Amino acid sequence: MFKITVSLLIVCAIGFNVSAQSKLKTSKDQVEQGSQSSSSQSPIVYEQHSGGSGSSFFDEEYSDNFFADLFVKAVAGVVYVSTVGLYGKEYHLHNSITKYPYIDFKTGNYISAIDGSDLVQKARIDIHNSFFANTESIYGNHLNVKFRPTKYLYIKADYRELLEVLPDRGNEHLSLFHATLAYDRIRFPIFNLGYSLGADYIASGVNKWGFTYGFNLESFAINNVSIYSEFLWSKINTQNVNTIELRASYHIKRWKFSLGYEHLRIANPQYNLFSCGFGVYL
Repeated sequence: MFKITVSLLIVCAIGFNVSAQSKLKTSKDQVEQGSQSSSSQSPIVYEQHSGGSGSSFFDEEYSDNFFADLFVKAVAGVVYVSTVGLYGKEYHLHNSITKYPYIDFKTGNYISAIDGSDLVQKARIDIHNSFFANTESIYGNHLNVKFRPTKYLYIKADYRELLEVLPDRGNEHLSLFHATLAYDRIRFPIFNLGYSLGADYIASGVNKWGFTYGFNLESFAINNVSIYSEFLWSKINTQNVNTIELRASYHIKRWKFSLGYEHLRIANPQYNLFSCGFGVYL
């Protein structure tokens, strides 16, 4: 009976240690190690065909090249319209950057310079900082900076610092950086939608980077309130590093105050975080 009790206690202790294992440490280890399996590549076999008349062969080749070229041009046209837009027909693409959202109590990030030349500026810097936490003793900070040197493109930088409080075992932390070039495909006064491409990097001893891409949208449909969402996907050392951010902000002139939610996936562990913060437009 004594041996059985001791065995059960050992099993419970092992189970507790596993369940209490640091999530941030697991994320860092998995990203650092990457995928341990390597895929083998099958050799390429080239087949040689003979026979058939020369003229028939060239006719078929010309026909194939014609339709292939037509298909490529059609796809390129669709991609261009979808990602860049038609500046000759879509007048919202020429909208200018406002000095700050709700400067006229109804407009967001963009407005036609004709409708309010005194409401716009050539360049703008958006700064937002939020603090987040969850029920798993994970806390952190998210600093976001958007530099808009022109109304067409902007540079976006994100720095997230995560801290996991581990009683009697010290603390674990993880630093995650994103740097992207962003383009707003839709620039309506009350709504903008765009995409971004760039790189992300995990420090904290991992020191690895990857390619990231995603899209974001922001709505200004309610007086002085904006709704922002962003989705980013990435792989660092073959491991998924994805972020989802949802945020509601209340604007008072150049300032805003926000409540939000962030979902992070760093390798296998996932993090659900609730945030509050503030921002300013310069």
